[in-house]
Amino acid sequence: MVGSEALVQERSLRSRGAGGLGLLLTALVGCSLPKDSGATGAGDTGLVGGDDLGGDGGGVPATPPEWTVTLTAEGVEIDVLGGPGGYWFGVVDAADRAWTAEDCLGGQELSDGQVVDYCHDAGNSGRRTFLKVDRAQDMTPATTLFDISKDGLLTYVLFSDPAFGGSGECWIQGANPGYYSEAGCS
Repeated sequence: MVGSEALVQERSLRSRGAGGLGLLLTALVGCSLPKDSGATGAGDTGLVGGDDLGGDGGGVPATPPEWTVTLTAEGVEIDVLGGPGGYWFGVVDAADRAWTAEDCLGGQELSDGQVVDYCHDAGNSGRRTFLKVDRAQDMTPATTLFDISKDGLLTYVLFSDPAFGGSGECWIQGANPGYYSEAGCS
């Protein structure tokens, strides 16, 4: 399994409220239940070419989407066009690591002990806007702590979710792509 696919599977489980055991298995051993595309009746990771969990020897990655991120005074906008969607969007100021709760990788523990872990639902295609809030305690999946004041400093990731027809791949843009190197993103 591609490292990014394991992260996307974990994120998908979290978004649907799955319990800790599935998350623990995904995080510790990088395994997850294969997706059944319905076309083969067998586990299919979403890569073009069918079952690549031992069947035909593997598929080829799907065409990546075109995606842009725009920082505004009101927050963050992401536009996604094409590719294998549904998508999850993460953002981090990797330079100072002061706020990692929106990075889609593991979240951040606040001073009160609360762990916040956001990976924004970017949908299948089109524009999504995440409005800026001023305090971490006010965060929701539809909000962000980032705005135009961080222009040029942020790093973004887009995960394609196999549970929603995606390929399990991920793509990086921004100031510090190395932040997501362990996730296997391109």
